Order: sequence, then structure tokens, then C-alpha cells
Amino acid sequence: MSTSERGNASYLTNREWAVFLLLVGAGLLLRWLQLDVRPIHHDESLHAMYGIYFFDWPDEKFYRYDPMLHGPMMYNLYPLVYAILGISDWSIRAPIAFLGSIFIFVPFIFRRYFSSTALLALTGAVALSPTLVYWSRLIHHDLLVLLGWILMLYGATLSREKQRALFFLCGIAVQWAVKANVYITVALLVAYLFYEVIISRVVGLAGDTCAGKLGRYVRANWAGVLFGLAAAAFIFCYFYSSGFRYTDGILDGLYRKGFSYWLDQHNKERIVGPFMFHFYVLSWYELPFIIVMAAQTLLLLSTASDRFRIAIASCLSAALLCALMSQTKPTPEFELWKLFKLKDGIDIFGLIFLVGQSLIITTYHLLRGERKLAFFGYFFYANFFAYSYAGEKTPWLSIYPFVCGLVYLTLYFDDYFAKNPIKDWRVFPLEYLIGGAGICSIFLGLLFGLLDDGMSHNLMFFVYGALLTGFALVYSWLGDSARVSLISTGFVVIGLYLLHISILTNFTYAGKPNELLSQVHTTYEYDQVVRDIRTKLLLQPEEKRDQVLVSGESVWPTVWYLRNLPLRYEATKEQKKDYKYILQDWKDNDPDLPEGFEIRKLKLRGWWVPDYTQMTVKGFFKYALLHTPWKPGWGGDPSGFSNVALLTRK
Repeated sequence: MSTSERGNASYLTNREWAVFLLLVGAGLLLRWLQLDVRPIHHDESLHAMYGIYFFDWPDEKFYRYDPMLHGPMMYNLYPLVYAILGISDWSIRAPIAFLGSIFIFVPFIFRRYFSSTALLALTGAVALSPTLVYWSRLIHHDLLVLLGWILMLYGATLSREKQRALFFLCGIAVQWAVKANVYITVALLVAYLFYEVIISRVVGLAGDTCAGKLGRYVRANWAGVLFGLAAAAFIFCYFYSSGFRYTDGILDGLYRKGFSYWLDQHNKERIVGPFMFHFYVLSWYELPFIIVMAAQTLLLLSTASDRFRIAIASCLSAALLCALMSQTKPTPEFELWKLFKLKDGIDIFGLIFLVGQSLIITTYHLLRGERKLAFFGYFFYANFFAYSYAGEKTPWLSIYPFVCGLVYLTLYFDDYFAKNPIKDWRVFPLEYLIGGAGICSIFLGLLFGLLDDGMSHNLMFFVYGALLTGFALVYSWLGDSARVSLISTGFVVIGLYLLHISILTNFTYAGKPNELLSQVHTTYEYDQVVRDIRTKLLLQPEEKRDQVLVSGESVWPTVWYLRNLPLRYEATKEQKKDYKYILQDWKDNDPDLPEGFEIRKLKLRGWWVPDYTQMTVKGFFKYALLHTPWKPGWGGDPSGFSNVALLTRK
């Protein structure tokens, strides 16, 4: 029985409620435990300090929109946060952790569209997701963008008829007040409306299009639409003007600064990376998601009609052929490489696959009358393509294709298994699982041996594979084999894997340079040193408190660590002698160092930028399982650091 057919009190059985509460509890613990332990990222310090400026001097130091710092909503919300929670490392992260916690319940809010099994799977994927947990523990804008998405989705599906425009348009306004990727969202939505109309007119689809429904809704509810537009305009204007203190911000956010700035950043490739950057991020942090995505492609290839099988097979074949024929590095004369910012053969495979799948998946579901699947399939692959194409390759942008993909893949498999149920999935032979694990181990041994470092270095995979396969054969031969629930076993295995990666990402290696998600994170060394300085300064009488000079890269996050303490940012060489502590960029044999100071070299920020030319298959999976980076082509430590000098007056 689907959840939509049950009463409000019985969407889940008692056992399913227990699993649901277990997942929710685990998700909440992952988001809130040791929330203030990881060092403060320099981006976090920017958001937090701009909030303090607004909180302390609301009429003078309010946020003036700067597209480099994104939209104004977060900076405008933090004064409220400080008024309620106070100012601390914990309080600045608490709002995002709270928002990330609310997202765990979003699948339940939309439960009418899922079976109970699908609801639990989606809840588990959100609750235990290493990336969603990470971005719920760091001050960043993207969860606020997802809040805008949820408001739009609620307006389009669950809200009352007259309130649909209000929720939908306010969702767009929230995104616009947060980040400029609202342009991508709106462009993709408009493109879908046009494509659906074109397909409908070409083949004569049954039922009305989204554009047709939208037109009828506007005509029937024009007053509600006008009210929604007014509410959205108020949200936009309020935040971009910082509470109507800075009216120039309204036009800056509307067109004068935002779009042109980010278009320029896209063309510059401000943060360079391969076209398939988000595939790598999701493979290393959300590997089950990528496996399910691949399985869905193969399942569609085997079950679709002949014309769609040919289309999918042609897309995959063309992508593989072009990848094999392409050069390792693009040539300046090849305009396609430059246009899509491709870096290697894997990139060109991804380009063809994502573009092809966007068209194939959308058309396939539309022709079958599966409008829900058509939209979410399109929105998944279109977002995957859009953010792969975007010139800024940053790990937080992986959230968008990931969230869309979770919804689409859940809906797809929920629909598929409702129409094609697995017989006896509750009594699946145990030896099949054990034998399958053995075969996978042998396959990995062959894969690593042939593509990487030879068979002799991978004997462990063959030994374990042979033992597991042999055990499965003997167990089957004995006759009285055990039975397991295929779904329950899958839930446990995937759940334990996600929990393992979440713990590695958010606790074991939290903020350390080997974590790709951390980007350029403040080191624990710097965090401890600056906290010690703060402690010493606070112990001194206020009128005799030592002054600190900070300059260069260390300004952020030091401004946050030493907030409300005597900080200066500029001084001559002679004036530097008056300071107790000086933090400045490290220079070898710096001639401008003042006399009478002890000098200490500190690692300020650490990062790992993968050397994709040295990536092996084993290195790929090793990072996915253990988060151990491979060595770059030049050898040595794969992590990089920026250094600062701490000068302490003797």
C-alpha cells in the first residue's frame, strides 16, 4: 500500500517508524555534535563578522551588496541570530545546522509522493549524506538556496490552490536574495517549459503541459499571483536594501552587479577544475548515489523501447568513442574544449553523456505520460550539466545535482518496483550476497591489476574474492541456506558506508587538508595559536591590553578569532615595534622584519587539489573509501598550505 492510501497516523508501520526515528536521530547527531570544534573557515569569518557589524552598528555598517560575497540574506539574518543565541563559534554555525536538521524531515513532508520504503531510503540518504552533513556544519549560502527550492516545490505541489504563487515566487525571491545561481535555476525551469511544449506539439502528448497549466492558473488566480509577486518583491527589496537602508542595493542585485560579475567569473574560470569535477566529488563522498545513477542508466537501457535503447546506447557509445579518441589535454585550436572548459577524455565523456541523458530521460518520461519523472529527470541532469559547465569548480555546488538526483532516482525506482516487484526479496539467498561480494573483489583485483600497478600488488583482492566465492559455493551445496531481506541488507550496508564517510569527513578529518570539501580551510595549528593569543589578551586589564597587528591573508579569519580586541591592520616598520603580536604573510628572508621579535612560521590554510593526471583506479576508490589522497606528479605531500609569520615581541 502506498503512503498516499494510508491515514495520517499510519504512513509507516511500527518497525518503519523505528527505522525513521533512528535515521533522524543519527542525522541530528551528525549535524550537532562538536559543532564548534572545527577551525573557523575564512568564509565563515566573513559572514559572521559582517553580521556583527550590522548587529553593533545597524545604521552605519549594514551589508552593501557585493556579488563576490553573494547575496545579502545571510548577513541580514545574523543580527537576529546574535540577539537570540549570543556571539560564539557555536552560535554562528547553529542556524545552518538547524536548517540542515529541518531538511531531514523534508521527505516526510512530501510523503504522499513516495512509498514507505522510498520515504525511508530518501530520509536515510539526506540524514547520513556526508556532503549534506558537511554543509550543515559550515556557514555557507547553499542550504538557504535549497530552502528556496523547497518553498518553490511546496508551492507547486502541496500548498492550497490560492497560495501556490505565493510560495513559488517567494522561493525564487529567497534564492535571489542568497546567491546568483538563481539565474541557473530560472533558466533551467523556463527551458523545461519550452521543451515540454515542443514535444507536446510534435507528438501530441495526452494531458496539458506545465506551461498550459501555468497560464490557466494565472488567469484564474490573478489576485493571488499579484500578491505573490508583491511578497517576493518585498523580500528581494528588503534584503538587498538591508532593511531599506541602502536602496542602491536593489538595482545592484536586480541587474547592475550580480549577473555581469558572475558571467565574468565564469569566463575567467576563477577556480579551475575538470568538467567532471562534481562527478568526482559525488563519487568520493556519495558513492552509492553514483552507483545507483549508473544502475538506473543500465536498467533504462535494458527495459526501454527499442528506439530509446538505441538512443541511450548511441549516447554512451559516442561518449566513450570521443573520450578514447580525444587527447589527454586540449589543444588551443579545438574550440569545443575551450567552450566547455574540458580538460581530458573523461570530461568529454561526461559532456556527451549529460547532454544526451538530459534529452533522452526527459523525452522518454514525457512520451510515457510520466510528467513527474520527466521534470525531475530533466532537472537532475540539466543541473549536473549546468554546474559542470560553470567556470567555478567548488565542492559546495555539487549539492544541486545531488539533491535533484536523490529525488529523481527515488521516484524512478519507487515507480519501477511498484510496477515490477521483486519476488521473495525478503528471503533472498545469503550465498548470493556472499558470492556477489567475492566476485566484486576479484573484479576489483583484475581492474587494479590491469589498469594500475600489476596483479602482484592486488593479490589480497583475489584471495578474499576466492574465499568468499568458495564459501558461497560450499554454503549453497550444503542445501539449507539462510535467507535475508535484500532491501534491509541494502539499507544496512549503504547506511553504514554513508555513516563511515560522514564520520571521516565531519569528525576524523574535519577541516584537514586531505578533505576536498574543506577547500582552503584554516589549520588546527593556526586555530590553536590565535585562540591562545585571545586567552592571554582577555586576561590582561583592558586599559593595558597588548595590541595585535594583522595583515595579508591572515586577516580572515583572525578578525573573528580576535573580535572585540585591539586589532590594527597597517603599520610602518618602525611602528611595528609597538605591537606585542604581529601576524603577516610569510616571506623567506624578509628584510622588513622588525628587531626584538621571535618569529614563528605557521600554516594558515591547508588544501588538497587533486592531480588528476596521476589518478589511478585504485587511487580513485581509495579516496572514496578512506579519504587518503594520492601523491601528485611531482611527488611529496599531496596537501598544500599557505604560511604566515607570527612575530611575538620578546
